[in-house]
Amino acid sequence: LERGGIVGGQGAGALALCEGDGTTPGFGLFPGARLEFVSKAGKSKRKEDPPAGDGRIDWLIPKETALVVAHGRKVGAVGKADVHVRIQGTEAWPERSATITPQDVFELTDFAPYDLDLVAWRRSAQMRQGPTFPAESPAKPVLKKGTLILSGGGGVQSETWNRFIDAAGGKKATFVCIPSGSDYFPGEEPKSYGAGQLRDHGCRDVHVVDPASADRADADSRLHDLLGKATGIWIDGGRTYRVMDALEHTRAHELIRETLEEGGAVGGSSAGCQVLGELLVRGDPRTNRTLFFEGYTTGLGLLPGVVLDAHFLDRDRHEEFSKLVQEYSQYLGIGVDADTSLVVEKSTAEVLGKASVSFYDLSDGDAEPVILEAGNTYDLAKRRAKR
Repeated sequence: LERGGIVGGQGAGALALCEGDGTTPGFGLFPGARLEFVSKAGKSKRKEDPPAGDGRIDWLIPKETALVVAHGRKVGAVGKADVHVRIQGTEAWPERSATITPQDVFELTDFAPYDLDLVAWRRSAQMRQGPTFPAESPAKPVLKKGTLILSGGGGVQSETWNRFIDAAGGKKATFVCIPSGSDYFPGEEPKSYGAGQLRDHGCRDVHVVDPASADRADADSRLHDLLGKATGIWIDGGRTYRVMDALEHTRAHELIRETLEEGGAVGGSSAGCQVLGELLVRGDPRTNRTLFFEGYTTGLGLLPGVVLDAHFLDRDRHEEFSKLVQEYSQYLGIGVDADTSLVVEKSTAEVLGKASVSFYDLSDGDAEPVILEAGNTYDLAKRRAKR
């Protein structure tokens, strides 16, 4: 399987590909799965529901039908009946379910569109082992120490780079750039926009590291050493789900947070900006047009109590973003335009760059944002522009 081959099984052979259930061993090639073979109508023969909140996904596979998982995350089906998928509900979480309809033509080498993203569903199942999210009363967006730079994509202005460099300790400081949001082929040297800009601005101790996976982000001692020494960390753009897959709940994630808490600077552009908040947008691995996608709803949380979006006005994201913030009005919504940045220290956010930043406070029911241009500041804790 790791060499790119195909592994399959029928009946007991399919069950053996899973992790096992404590009494029957399995190969663990399909972790977190609980298979049940059902009639074509999809009816379960179980007399009682499996345990809720155990982090597993139920797959109900009918006769003459096969479930297919390609590229580690893309799930579809072939055969004569629908596959039913379910995550048991808990007191804190509702049940989640979906139906996968078999495709007429199935090409593993060109598997798009696809029905279901396996990694997102695994994340949903794991989240159901903890408290409800989004939180009803998130912490206020205040930094105890350090500087956070939120850039909306496009070109990051020299003024922003200079502020980031100064906040990290100057041009002689140690910088680490993380391009996990971008796609590249295994074995390639990852390219970093942030690293190039920092070097162009006179910094020399600049390192590019890409965890690529959560396992590496947890275990790579060189990566940990570099992050531990860095006083400036920059996360490049790309796709938010890739950043979260590589960093969330890892030792690297902890070290990035510690850099900020110890007074350093952390920044990001585009997807690198979006992941720094608590509530995450555009996490759907299939498209960046889905604003809110279950399984990818949590960011890195360096700035609590906010939801961040980038490329805001240039991609006309006001309408859908305002609806999301209205639904989760306990969060402060911040939309950062391209070629624009927000510099956050304690509870003060200052706008830099060519365009504007939109602040959505719907706690009082007002859906219209406060829009600030360069030179203006906003109090994130009090949710109002500063004079």
